[in-house]
Amino acid sequence: MNNQKYNPRKRQKRQNRQRQKRQFKRLISSLKSYLSIIIALIVTVSIAIFMQVNSIDKLSNVNDAPQQNSALEKVEKDNSSQPNKLPNILPPSPSQIPNPHPEFSRSQPQLPSLLTYNVKESHPFYFNSKLQLIVDKIVSLAKSRKLPIDKLSISLINLNSPTCCDYAGYQDQELRYPASIVKLFWLVMLYQQYYDRGLTPKEIPLEKQKIIAKAIEDSDNEAASQILDQITKTESSLKPLPSEQLYQWINQRYLVNEFYQRAGYPYLNISQKTFPISNDITEPIGPDQQIRQIQGKDLPPIRNFLSTYAVARLLGEIAQEQTISPEYSQEIKQLLKRDLNPSKWQRKPFNPIAGFLGESLPRKTEFWAKMGWTFNNRNDAAIISSPNREINYILVIFGDDAAYYQDKRFFPLLSKQVFETSFLRTDSL
Repeated sequence: MNNQKYNPRKRQKRQNRQRQKRQFKRLISSLKSYLSIIIALIVTVSIAIFMQVNSIDKLSNVNDAPQQNSALEKVEKDNSSQPNKLPNILPPSPSQIPNPHPEFSRSQPQLPSLLTYNVKESHPFYFNSKLQLIVDKIVSLAKSRKLPIDKLSISLINLNSPTCCDYAGYQDQELRYPASIVKLFWLVMLYQQYYDRGLTPKEIPLEKQKIIAKAIEDSDNEAASQILDQITKTESSLKPLPSEQLYQWINQRYLVNEFYQRAGYPYLNISQKTFPISNDITEPIGPDQQIRQIQGKDLPPIRNFLSTYAVARLLGEIAQEQTISPEYSQEIKQLLKRDLNPSKWQRKPFNPIAGFLGESLPRKTEFWAKMGWTFNNRNDAAIISSPNREINYILVIFGDDAAYYQDKRFFPLLSKQVFETSFLRTDSL
């Protein structure tokens, strides 16, 4: 009787174990059938995350140093996070900026029509070994004054050379912070807009002419800000923009870069304002800060940058009256004209002569220039001619280090050295 009672229980246990084994096998089989689907989902999600991060990484690139309001050239104050050396970060072109939402492209406002700079490609420059010796002497002078030559860039053009134009340079393709020299580039694009509308310089509304003069002759940041707003259809504001508006705003700001790059200029970024632009906006804030921090707040802010070669090319086109039209080129030169008579500039606390290329030149020298500086750099770009045009050249110098700001004698010394070089005279060519 005991065996009869025991055996059914044992058999039941064995059946239960067998049932559990069958259920486990079915579970394993089910998992195997879904394993490929799970792997595919994991791969898809991983790719999506990578593409999102990568697209954000591509959206950064620039760097800026600010400015203080003053009488003439505004002193650009430094943000505490600004590095002396421009990082190897380039701003994206508008085509690289993704729309944050699928519906965004349907509702975005119209961009300003794409202007075309009338000078389609650079006039050829011809390397000249004698001209290079002049540039090398500038570098030697910098060395003798213990200035960091790795932060120095030079472009020199002889406008009197038979081929026009002989050229020499030193680190002339390096991208450096140009400070207020960007205002000259904004002016040319603004004038191109007026020209395309059929206006001559004298037909530009008087209130606009006053703003232009204030921006270029006095290097006023607020006036220059209005010019950049006009040519890109953007505005500065205190509050950040939501993503839907920010990417459109950035697209429009980068139009000023594309204006020159479509004409064959080397890579540049001139989409950032110089600060302060008002009593309320004394440094980058709102969208002006967002465009600088597209890569994130942990990386250096994106800044403006130009090469001395790009600046020299633009000055060369202005000097030869190729920019927009002869009439507009002459108007630009008039805005850049600087009186070297000491009585005209010595008493001004901020002026474009003291400590720059014009200070050491004979007072009757014809001098057209746009300079820019911060406490971390000193730059100047000038067309320089003797009254009889026996001497006629372009000199662009960028000193992208605080040492150049501090050494207020270097630019006048090198300028005098270049002007007195016999090779630049027409009778020596």
